[in-house]
Amino acid sequence: MNTIKNFLTRFKNITPDDKHIFGRKGENYVRGLLIKNNYHIYCNRILKNQKSRFGFLETDIILSKGTTIFVIEIKRMKGRIFKTDKGLIQEKIPAGSPLKFNPYNVRTMKDPLNQVKYFTVALRKELIKKDKRFYNIKLIPVVVFSREADITDIYSFEKGIIYFDNLIPFIEEHSSNKTTPSWILNKLNLLKGFDIIVNRNRNEITGFIVDSVFICITKQKKVEIDFADIENIKVKRGIFLSLYDNVSILLKNKKTINLKCKNTKITVNTLSTLQTYFLKNLTEIKVESR
Repeated sequence: MNTIKNFLTRFKNITPDDKHIFGRKGENYVRGLLIKNNYHIYCNRILKNQKSRFGFLETDIILSKGTTIFVIEIKRMKGRIFKTDKGLIQEKIPAGSPLKFNPYNVRTMKDPLNQVKYFTVALRKELIKKDKRFYNIKLIPVVVFSREADITDIYSFEKGIIYFDNLIPFIEEHSSNKTTPSWILNKLNLLKGFDIIVNRNRNEITGFIVDSVFICITKQKKVEIDFADIENIKVKRGIFLSLYDNVSILLKNKKTINLKCKNTKITVNTLSTLQTYFLKNLTEIKVESR
């Protein structure tokens, strides 16, 4: 019985929850929009912060245009956000629900722009440590919502609380047409991010790889590679019922190692749980946090 259970686990697809998928589609849409317009973007960057619950701060996108840097938080939700004397209220519609606004499904929420401003201040400090020239670089926080949300009560193009389709005009209005200096791009490229696990449905799961070493059992030997030396791992399933997965490992020195691995697992801290995945259930691992 255990043998059958283990066999089925190897072929089970790992799928994030509906809320995660719903939000990720919004992030992917905005990323695609920015890439299409040839902006320099850095996704899911993180900063150390001992005051944070998890010891770090994170934002969805950092964008550089000319000598201006934008810190962008992406919000995809269904419902309405409005102001009260007690702060902001979100009147929610669950992801995938056809129901209209439900006045009984409400919650208070933190001001999303203030959260981005907090990250922006921390980012400026971190960048100045890397290069004093960042003292003279403008950093602008912005929160973008999908049109599925009604933000009429808090919308402000001037302050940077806008819809997805306002983002390009916002960037163009608040930045110069100058080419971004290479030193800015080089320093932004040094910022760390979440590790990204991609399942067979191309859904992304973010977190931190717990393992310090990637261990692969081949037919001939045991191979160990420090995750700190790995840029990404791509996986192709072997023939049906095969114990071996075809693995292509791109190292940070740009060399590639191709292996056939058996029963390889990795463990990821998704910030809510520790999850262990068989490589056979994945298509790619992007190592961003090392």
